[in-house]
Amino acid sequence: MSNETAAARLGLRAYILRILALSLCANVIMAGAMCIQPETVTVILPPTAASNGSPSGWRITSNTPDPEYLEQWSISMLSLIATISPASMKGQAERFLERVAPEVFAEMQKRLLKEMDSLRADQAGQAFYPTRIRSDLQTLKVLVEGERRTFIGSTTTSVGSVVYELAWRYTAGRLYLLALRELPPAEAATAF
Repeated sequence: MSNETAAARLGLRAYILRILALSLCANVIMAGAMCIQPETVTVILPPTAASNGSPSGWRITSNTPDPEYLEQWSISMLSLIATISPASMKGQAERFLERVAPEVFAEMQKRLLKEMDSLRADQAGQAFYPTRIRSDLQTLKVLVEGERRTFIGSTTTSVGSVVYELAWRYTAGRLYLLALRELPPAEAATAF
């Protein structure tokens, strides 16, 4: 091997070692920056956030959501199952069930399908118009009062005030629906 070839190989080896050392230094610096950076939380926004979002934004922590964020998810979920027609039932039910907590999914799916079958058999639809909402961050429950109208075809068959209660679980920046119920009239009368 000639002296020139050996020198070229040594120069190439030194060049590669410098690049590896620089890469190692860059990785150590990036790891250090990631360690001192605050925790990043991904927040899934409700579909109604673009039109109804809080003008000052929402404060989401690892422990609790903002009350307006909780209320927007509640309104969004209610709009999926309380305002339906025979043609929209299936798609809206599927979207609704995406946000349901795994431990109550089967029970809620069964109940929802039973109610949809009843409405579909009558070719009925319903619309819900929220008028008041109240949230409790301690229990992660939301009460939504509004007017429910039931239709068969284009004929309104009933109009009445109703209060729904939604119970949530908040885990890692994501809300999971645990329960949804319509309050009995006596309980609804004292809800707000």
